[in-house]
Order: sequence, then C-alpha cells, then structure tokens
Amino acid sequence: MGDEIKSPKQSRERLATNEGYWKVVTLGPANIFNAKKIILLALGRNKAKIVRKVISDQKGETFAGWLIHNHPNVQFILDTLAAKGLKFKNSNTLVTSMSGFTIMSESNQMFVNKVVTCFSPHPDDTSISAGATLALLSQRNSVSSCICTTGHRAYIPNTTTAQERILIRENEAREEAELLGIGVEFLRLPLYSRASQVTEEDVQIVKSFLQQNNIEVIFMPHTGDSHQTHRGCVKAILLALRELLSDAQHSVKSFEVFMYEGPWSLFAPGSYNFVVSPPSSAFVNKISGIRAHRSQTARTPYDRAADSLATLRASLVPEQDLGGFGAEPPQLADKIELFFHVTLSSPQVVDDYLQLVEKSKAPTTSH
Repeated sequence: MGDEIKSPKQSRERLATNEGYWKVVTLGPANIFNAKKIILLALGRNKAKIVRKVISDQKGETFAGWLIHNHPNVQFILDTLAAKGLKFKNSNTLVTSMSGFTIMSESNQMFVNKVVTCFSPHPDDTSISAGATLALLSQRNSVSSCICTTGHRAYIPNTTTAQERILIRENEAREEAELLGIGVEFLRLPLYSRASQVTEEDVQIVKSFLQQNNIEVIFMPHTGDSHQTHRGCVKAILLALRELLSDAQHSVKSFEVFMYEGPWSLFAPGSYNFVVSPPSSAFVNKISGIRAHRSQTARTPYDRAADSLATLRASLVPEQDLGGFGAEPPQLADKIELFFHVTLSSPQVVDDYLQLVEKSKAPTTSH
C-alpha cells in the first residue's frame, strides 16, 4: 500500500503490474476493513518498533493504525521479541498464542459454561494425562471423567475375581473425581473383553453418552497411543462423533477435541499445539487424583512419572517450541500439560483422524 490513502473505507482492490509478474492483485483498505476478522502477525525483534508505532497510533495517521482502532475484530499475534516495546496496563497479562501454539492458564480459560468430558480408557488415565487441566476447567464448566473400561485385568494383590477388581478400580475413580472437583461416568465398553476390537455396540454406548449429556468438549488419548485399549477407545469415540456429526438433529454441531499424551505414549515434536499452564493448586489436585488409584500406584509410581513429565515439559517447551532456541521464553507454570487440539465439525474431518488410528500414527500440526 504505497499510495497515500485519503479515504480508507472507499479504496478497493485493483489489478497492478509489477516487473517479473504477469498480474498482481492488491487488496484495497476497503476490502481489508470489510473482513470479519483481521489477524496481524509479527515475529522477531525487528518488528517491535513498527508494532509499537501502529498500536500507539490512536489518531489513525497511518492506515494500519486507523484500521486496528476502528475495525471491530482485530487480533495481534506476537512473539515476545515483537512485543518487547509494548507496555501493558496489567502486568499479569499473559500470552495466549505464540509460535502456532495456544496457551491456556487460570486467567485465560478457553471455555466457560461448557460440558466437558475426559474419556479415560482405564480408570486411572484421567488424572495421569489431563488432571490439572480438568481441575482448572472445573472452576467454570461442567466436567466429568468418562471411564471407558473396567480395567479388571490389571494386577491387584489379594484379589481373586474380576468383580473384586472392578469394585476397587471404580471406587478409586470416584475418589479421584471428587479430588479433581468433577463428575464420573462408567461405560464398561465390551471392547475390553474382545482384545480391543471395536464393534457397533461400543460405538452406540459412546454415542448415547455424548447425546444424553450434550458433550461439547472432549479429552481423549491421541491417535497414535501405543496402548491397544487406548486406541480401541479412540476409534469408538471417533466413530460415535462421525455419526453425531452426520445427524442434523443433534444439537452439538462441532466438538472441541483435545488429545493427550501419557508417560507410556509421549508426544513427539509437532504432535501437540496446545499448552496448559495450570495453577499449582490444580496440579496438586492432579497428583492427589493419581494417588487415589492406590491399586495401581502400588505397582507403578504413576504419580512420580506424571510429575516428572510435567516438569520436563515446563522446562523445555517454553524455549524449544514457544520462544525459539536461544530466545527469551515466556513465563509458564513450573509444571504444564500438553495436548493436540482440533475442532471436529464434519464426518470428513473425523475420517482423517480415524485413518491415523488405523495406522497407529500420532496427529501432527501439519495434518
């Protein structure tokens, strides 16, 4: 936009010629102003001066300054270097998006008054993989843990029958839910007795749960989870979502899905795009929730594993993924949780992730 703009809302697109190109289309200010949403992206320290100049131009002496102070929906996406020269009225202002990652914290919660569930393939997976996030979300949303299978094949000393082990594990899940401040449901999917082979019976059980509770936000294992039972549950969930998205009568038209990692199946770089930086109290609830499963932590210290993983992520992700190697990283909590977030809004999108399950491949941010 090298020409002087005297009337920003009237100048529209035009064809222009430029050496080396056959045709060049430039958007005029009127086209830009008529957009529903404008996103201005600036990365690096060399953008800090112009970012500061544009934001401080409240009189609209430049087109960019006029635009951001007059358009109803403008979002800036800046890294810490591009935002270096800005002064915030609230010193606790937190970065909500950085380098392609969304960051959620206590003062920046993505959801309010939503119906949220975490599908837990076994009774103890909820706290291990997403406990702090669910404890945080429970402050403003209706949150539940949905236990997919009984988990009765796990070794528990001094038990002789499946029913004994089911009773122990489901009581531990109830205690966990109370510690996290959430509800709990038990599906007892038949796939657990069929070597994780998913049938229509499993799909209909999951679909009924989603329908009856009007679930809007879903947490579940990622598509490349190494545990066979986990992948079976993911397949049943996705097949149920595909049916619901094909049903014009269903009230929920899209689902916000968050796929989680666990100590047994870690995310590789590029397989996550959502970072939760929870308050310390939420993480305390997470660890307490894990320890409620005494029958399992007596065998394997999942509490230590989850604590170590969250600490490792908090130590490396801010620089490795958010700030960039050698750059100043954003300040996050001492322990964080990672997710792959996707909005599922059509059967076709669901099919893409079903293919990943069949190939045992984790999701990717370039998917």
